[in-house]
Amino acid sequence: MPYRKLPGHRRGLLRSASLWLGDDHILSVKGFRVREDYRRFHFRDIQAIVIADAPRYHISTRALTIGAVWLVAYIAAAARTSWAHIVFWLIFAALTVGWLYVSGSCSCRCRIFTAVSREDLPSIYRTWTARRFLQRLEPHILKAQGTLPENWVEVVDARLIGPPELAAPAQPVEFGAGAPVEAPRKPARPRTPISDIFVVSLIADAIVMGLTLRMDSSRIQWVIYSLAFAKMVTAILVLVQHYRGTLEIGLQRLAIASLLLMGLLFYLRPLFVSLEMGMQPSAAGRASVAMSRDAYVFMRFPTLLREIDAIVSGVLGLIGGFLTVRAAGRAPDSL
Repeated sequence: MPYRKLPGHRRGLLRSASLWLGDDHILSVKGFRVREDYRRFHFRDIQAIVIADAPRYHISTRALTIGAVWLVAYIAAAARTSWAHIVFWLIFAALTVGWLYVSGSCSCRCRIFTAVSREDLPSIYRTWTARRFLQRLEPHILKAQGTLPENWVEVVDARLIGPPELAAPAQPVEFGAGAPVEAPRKPARPRTPISDIFVVSLIADAIVMGLTLRMDSSRIQWVIYSLAFAKMVTAILVLVQHYRGTLEIGLQRLAIASLLLMGLLFYLRPLFVSLEMGMQPSAAGRASVAMSRDAYVFMRFPTLLREIDAIVSGVLGLIGGFLTVRAAGRAPDSL
């Protein structure tokens, strides 16, 4: 059976997703590098396709390719011209802001419902892709199911969409008269004071790292360690709040990424310090460094690692700031 490609294709390092149009059905393909999962949705069985606005911070292979090209061009130009630093960092900032805007304001989630299933469509994660997807699919569904009645709003409100066990709210099971029923948990919040402090610590760390790249005094090193400690503590508290159901998942992912970065830099720092000591120009210089090796390894933070920390912390801080501002403008949930 010949298939035609539908709008939307999500490509990642480990996973991919795409949709294909058949004669009487949609074929959903989800790849996991070593295997592929296939799901068919016949036009006559589709009850609803729901698209909701939602932030989707997906880093595709296209974004990784752009980042790799930027890095190679930056390394090649920085060694030849003095103005390359300013120009390339402005380009990097523009790309980051554009990605944040698209991920936060032009993204969505798509879900398809049948009488027996409810399935997410990961390949539809941008709003313009969702519009083109619906335009391509609507004629085929109308042909298979007929046109909607004039009172279609009332019909949809009275109709059960999706599997009954998912559409109907689950009722608490009582094993006896007067059995205690667990009180419902409060809905998770998109931001808390702890998460705000965590975002501020990320931005502050990026600014301090960027302004002190060429400074190696002990005072600067202690400031760097203090900011790292603040990031670590607030990131752990963010994880605790998410585990308790107080905080939504967005900032929890940022906290995990920040902790992974800190762990990676912690293990790479002694290696870079040892390489710098081995590159000392004279034996006297190597001896003077070797005499204070323990203090040097503890205090010294190599410039390259500080650049990486500044870039990644800045990107995470911008994402966290966007999520915080977006949450501040959201209407409170009615109880």
